[in-house]
Amino acid sequence: MVLATINEVLGSPLYGSTLYQYLEFVVAIIAAWVLGQVASFIVSKFGSKIAAKTKNEFDDLLIEAAAKPIGFFFVIAGIYTGSQFLTPDSPAILQGIYNITGMLIIFNIAWFLIRIVDGVIHHFIRPLAEKTESKFDDQIIPVLSKISKFAIALIALILVLDNFGFDVITLLAGLGIVGVAVAFAAQETISDVFGGLSIFTSRPFVVGDTVEIDNIQGTVENVGLRYTRIRDLDGRINVYPNRKVATGILKNWSSEPSRRIKMNIGVVYGTTTEKLEKGMELIRKIISDNSKTTKDIRISFNEFKDFSLNILVLYFIKSSDIVEIMKVQNEINIAIKKAFEKEKIEFAFPTQTVYLRKD
Repeated sequence: MVLATINEVLGSPLYGSTLYQYLEFVVAIIAAWVLGQVASFIVSKFGSKIAAKTKNEFDDLLIEAAAKPIGFFFVIAGIYTGSQFLTPDSPAILQGIYNITGMLIIFNIAWFLIRIVDGVIHHFIRPLAEKTESKFDDQIIPVLSKISKFAIALIALILVLDNFGFDVITLLAGLGIVGVAVAFAAQETISDVFGGLSIFTSRPFVVGDTVEIDNIQGTVENVGLRYTRIRDLDGRINVYPNRKVATGILKNWSSEPSRRIKMNIGVVYGTTTEKLEKGMELIRKIISDNSKTTKDIRISFNEFKDFSLNILVLYFIKSSDIVEIMKVQNEINIAIKKAFEKEKIEFAFPTQTVYLRKD
């Protein structure tokens, strides 16, 4: 009785196919998914072992890229196979399933090609870039990767539209007209993209350089097609549109052979000439003894200020790394302070002397 009821329910038609046929459709997809997982596991585990025995890395790349798409291909095959069990009352239903199957095949191939792009970058391009001293290749690799993936996705989308019966030529012509309108509405975005291309071609800086834009100094962390990201000395990320970077005033501190340091050291007016000269000698010796400074050291007693006798100090640190520069400055400044304390040379600070007159 129960079995007869179940058979009756499963035999009930719905849009031309029985529930039993829909159940066969679902079972076919599930079985295909299970087979796909097994196939993906076999390709990944055993294929990688076989590929590892060869000196060529391209087979490793193919195995790595194909493992998951192969598994998904079984699911697509399951959808198509399962659809053969259906007898819909409208041919459009089956045609819709075939169109969806074709779309999934296109997307699966695009997914495989995108994984190939990632593999080529990981196995071949990035190792070559790491061997070069130039940072330009490190900068251009992410951009090339994005452009390649976008091109694959765009071609896949066009093929999918064609698969669904759209007139791609007419559509592209229409998009050309729409593109002109969009270009006017997205002038800043387009300017950012061209600014990014200008940065890549003229190379005013590369990733890792210390630069200054809009009075903010920091390290370039990423250069994309639209934005440049700079981490400032406070650790914050500053995002600049490429059009502003390409057309604005930019200082590349990393391009300098050495960093000039300028400082004024003030001593009290009660300092004797002998001590003043002694202090200048100490400063010169401390700077010249530091291995990170150049021989170009300029020191002079240059000013009588309101509260101090000023010693102008100019020297150069042989580095463009801001961390290294700060470290050398700290070493020199500490050494000067210790030397002045030992010689009892007093640093100046704002003071006033009041004279009282007795009548």
